[in-house]
Amino acid sequence: MKKASQSSAAILIAIAISLTTFDCRRQTRQDNVMNKDKGDSIIVESYSREGFIGNNTYRVVIVQPEGTPAPGPAEITDLAKKRALQSMKNYLSSRNAILTPNHTAALLDIVQHSGKLSNVETDSSNSRKVFYFEVERDNLRNYLNELAKKR
Repeated sequence: MKKASQSSAAILIAIAISLTTFDCRRQTRQDNVMNKDKGDSIIVESYSREGFIGNNTYRVVIVQPEGTPAPGPAEITDLAKKRALQSMKNYLSSRNAILTPNHTAALLDIVQHSGKLSNVETDSSNSRKVFYFEVERDNLRNYLNELAKKR
């Protein structure tokens, strides 16, 4: 009888721990969703809009940190082009694509000729500037997906 009550107690404890853990995980997910919905300003939400905005547009967001000297438009554009190229390469790598130097050259050509610095905004505290570099091309997502062979 004693063994049965001990095993029953152990099972009840295990169930209580698993329910507590499950409840904590669910609460965390709800908190994350609520924080996203609250958003201090529109620009904070737009930070998360990097990558494909649609089938034809790929966006990179550059944020100038508070207290740094303002770079010129050419410097920002160069930085944005480098980030866009690397971001597109990372996108293809995440899809198990094999990238060759020819693929990198094709991506660089797209970024150089189809990309532009499209928006300059400041956040709600006016302490940082946010720059958007957008690469636009017809069926850009399909082009990138078909550019490199999958492994």
